[in-house]
Amino acid sequence: MTSKQLNEIWRKGDKLEMYPVVDTYIPHKENLALSYIHGTDDEYYDTNNDWYNAPTRIRYGQAGRDYNVFIVNTRLRLRSGQSYASRQFLINGLLSKVEGDAKQWVDETANDLLEIGDFVGRSLVMYPVDNSVYGIAAATERGGETTTCSRGVVRCIGSSVPEKGMKAYFSITCGNRTYLGPDRYFFSPRNEIDVPSPESPIRSYACNGLDHSVRPEWRLMSYYPADDECKSLINATYDSSFCLTSPYPSSLSRVSSTMDMVLDIPFWKTIN
Repeated sequence: MTSKQLNEIWRKGDKLEMYPVVDTYIPHKENLALSYIHGTDDEYYDTNNDWYNAPTRIRYGQAGRDYNVFIVNTRLRLRSGQSYASRQFLINGLLSKVEGDAKQWVDETANDLLEIGDFVGRSLVMYPVDNSVYGIAAATERGGETTTCSRGVVRCIGSSVPEKGMKAYFSITCGNRTYLGPDRYFFSPRNEIDVPSPESPIRSYACNGLDHSVRPEWRLMSYYPADDECKSLINATYDSSFCLTSPYPSSLSRVSSTMDMVLDIPFWKTIN
């Protein structure tokens, strides 16, 4: 269509009114919202807590796309063996109610510095046969040390929680190769000159010398002595059904401690 033809159709003063084909309006009371509850950082003002460098800082802004940018900076001084735990919440619901609902969760937020010894665990003992296959037996009670296994001999005694002189041990498989120990990157490709430096990338997703489609599999076996007490089992294979008389033979997850033991605050709260 030419400009002359358009001018013949639209005269000076004409109005063009457009209406949506589908009514997309959502009443205010039906709109949904997402709320992030980060707390009020009361722990910073507790004079018994010497692990803060400065108050916690929250920053937020807008982006050119359909999302918001925010970050919570907890400025701490952490030493070797310490862990920081922070409990925050995300809730969603009706826009008209979300502010009131969020306020009910503010007092449920918590921050704490965890030291080795804050958790009470239980003994975990490796029972191998010929250093080729092993099982793990757990003490029946938290704080307990007695374990039983239907076969094998006591070789490596650890704990379900971090303790001094212990490291996290992993069972790693790459194809038909196995490893047991604290080196999470045992099967990762080496640096070209075989002398890793702080700048060297760690390709933890790859198995050195194997096809790129082969991926390593990790399993946290809990915490065991940092010395060579467990070294004889470095290539042993874990069998979850090995200790038939173990309290939890098929999984180690039942013996893990939870953050709730230290913070002593329930994780869930019902909103009426």
